[in-house]
Amino acid sequence: MAEKPELEKDGSRAPGKVSVLRWIGFLAADYLSASLVATLFIGPLDSLSLGEEWSWLPSTLSNFLTFALLFFFAVLYLQLICKMSLRALLFGAEGSPDWAQAAKIILVYLVGYVVSTLISSRFGAELELNTIGPIPIFVNLLVVASLTWMQTTWEELVFRGIFLRWSCGEKIAPTLRCVIAGLVSSLLFMWLHGSNPEVLSQSGIDVAVAFSIYFLAGASLYFFDVAFGDAMAGCAVHWINNFVGFALINQVGTVVVTGALVIDHTPVAAAGMLVYTAICYIPVYLYIAYLAKKGALPRR
Repeated sequence: MAEKPELEKDGSRAPGKVSVLRWIGFLAADYLSASLVATLFIGPLDSLSLGEEWSWLPSTLSNFLTFALLFFFAVLYLQLICKMSLRALLFGAEGSPDWAQAAKIILVYLVGYVVSTLISSRFGAELELNTIGPIPIFVNLLVVASLTWMQTTWEELVFRGIFLRWSCGEKIAPTLRCVIAGLVSSLLFMWLHGSNPEVLSQSGIDVAVAFSIYFLAGASLYFFDVAFGDAMAGCAVHWINNFVGFALINQVGTVVVTGALVIDHTPVAAAGMLVYTAICYIPVYLYIAYLAKKGALPRR
């Protein structure tokens, strides 16, 4: 007789108790359902003819609404088919988000972001305030604030959460199985982000550098999750990275062009991406090392 799956108090399955076939079904259903809705209802946004101050809106809405749909269908499928809550997948059966921890990580990451921006501005970066007007910029801020957290949470769920629960179950720990899952996760993250415009615009050795940057970013996010014992660290860093890039300083030629407060007209270059990635993540690594040395690294 088959063993009954272990469930949480609310009836959801405990993390790590869902079969591989259910996860494959989850991913397939998530992609197909969101793609269908995007084709029927979101695609036509790109054909709208708007004034120059609103020309960014169709593309921004198309990208963010697609991820909002992916997030919605992911949560629905987890609840109905996998019998698992999003909270349990990301934080463990007994876990809950540690907002104080998230705020500290975001603050450290922001320091790295500001430093990298200041350094790039000293080396010919073309930064200028967006002239589309305060109302379009405010609307962009609302759109980004409303939807970016869904986009980044979905990516953390797919690229980190599933792999962490497969390899670690209830308790996220740096075991050999967890490390192998992290390598596969980071390779998948790199491969899927390889279709971004900032990668496709590169040539020669720069292509390899651009791919390595996304591998480094994916591996870093996975490392943060393992170090803290839940997915809050990865979610926090990923969200602030995308929020700043879409709402505050948007570089022309990246995956989403928005009505951000500042526009960076500097051509996307693999070397610049590498410097930015290193400067933004190094402070967070140092913060984690500092906590570990003090014995104050929070783990569940």
